[in-house]
Amino acid sequence: MGLTDLSILVLLATGLVFSIIELGLSAWAVDVTPDGNEANDRFGFLVFCSVWTIFVTAFLIAFPIYGTASRGDVERWYSPLTIALNAVTMIFWLAGFAADADLYNGYNPRGTAGALLAFAVMLWLIFLALLILNILTAIGVLRSDRAGHTRMTRGKAAATV
Repeated sequence: MGLTDLSILVLLATGLVFSIIELGLSAWAVDVTPDGNEANDRFGFLVFCSVWTIFVTAFLIAFPIYGTASRGDVERWYSPLTIALNAVTMIFWLAGFAADADLYNGYNPRGTAGALLAFAVMLWLIFLALLILNILTAIGVLRSDRAGHTRMTRGKAAATV
């Protein structure tokens, strides 16, 4: 396992842990915010982002380990799928933390509200880094042996750098 593969696994594991923490914080915020309040809808979106991230990171961690019996066929669809999942998750977290930050009108939130915003920003940065790593491995700048992070080529077999 190379440094790129290790970095991807560490980022995915960190994203999984942070999304579980964010799920608890945002679910609590939804519970204590009155129904019909604009903040309740924004916190609800963070709950959705957290659940989405838990499913995506669990899939991206487990599938290369358990689901790649015939690796050659899998790489044709799994590499673009990995890029798409990382991009969509990164966009969700960007929208989530921007909507959450808008609630505070430029003030620095404290306590649970500050933690909610901080974890949302960190999750956006994690998935931005994963997307950048994924694109760099797909175009051949970095080398990775992990399924979903190999170089995508037009020929029969993927070339290695």
